[in-house]
Amino acid sequence: MPAIAVRNLSKKFGRKLVFKDVNFVVKRGEKVAIVGVNGSGKTTLLRILSGQIKPSAGYVEIFGKNPYMDVELRKKIGFLSHSSHLYRELTAKENLIFYAKLMGVDESRVSEVLKLVNLWKARNDLVRSFSKGMEQRLKIAKALLNDPDILICDEPSDGLDVRGREFIRNYIKNFNKTVIISTHSEEEIRLCDRVLGFRDGSIVELSR
Repeated sequence: MPAIAVRNLSKKFGRKLVFKDVNFVVKRGEKVAIVGVNGSGKTTLLRILSGQIKPSAGYVEIFGKNPYMDVELRKKIGFLSHSSHLYRELTAKENLIFYAKLMGVDESRVSEVLKLVNLWKARNDLVRSFSKGMEQRLKIAKALLNDPDILICDEPSDGLDVRGREFIRNYIKNFNKTVIISTHSEEEIRLCDRVLGFRDGSIVELSR
């Protein structure tokens, strides 16, 4: 059974067709980059894969199950998105404790991921005081909180400084589970086993 199976996937918002008849399979432990111009549908595709929105047609299976319908399955997915979904009036630690409770994750994991992303010293600072790069680090910590079986990243190095970009690339490189990543970064593309690109509203495999 593959980690991800996408068959004849289409998505519309109203009358606007984002993409049509997208097909691909991702093996367990494989790292796959999704590339394309802004507005091509990369973020929408990742939101469908993570179970946040429903496709208009076709289907997605993660480990043989529908991520939109299966709450327990979504707990096995780490999703790093453009939208922060962070509470700016809470501290970094309070944000992660809140999400740990939602995911059924032991609170001891909060300290682990804060140290992992180098935010331990800022754990008691309000998120509203964070720079864009610090917020991105906290979003990464949130995505890793449940020690996911699949890591889905939408431009993960956006807003990060040199050390932050180095951290996320090393983490992806050494992550021994499945990764699917939307990126414009050549360095991140080189970390992946395959590259899929949006072309005319569908996906094709690209050579590197």
